[in-house]
Amino acid sequence: MTVLVAGFADPGGESAIGNSIAEQRANAIVNQIRARLPAANRVRATFKIRVVGATLPKRPSTTHQGRALNRRVEVTIGREDCGMRL
Repeated sequence: MTVLVAGFADPGGESAIGNSIAEQRANAIVNQIRARLPAANRVRATFKIRVVGATLPKRPSTTHQGRALNRRVEVTIGREDCGMRL
């Protein structure tokens, strides 16, 4: 099983800080998934973390709601490439 975890940030602020926060979000999700997997599946699971940062926003960051939607983690489970082209 391959799991791609992509961390996103809103475009406000410094890029390096946003990317760091996006990576922390992605790692937190990976830790939660690993903790909930049965022991037999933990060995077979491959996690790939991709830090996307402020790229690929869902909404314009001109409003509080838009910025909140852009701060997210997307998890894709499946094939080796997980069908996610980022």
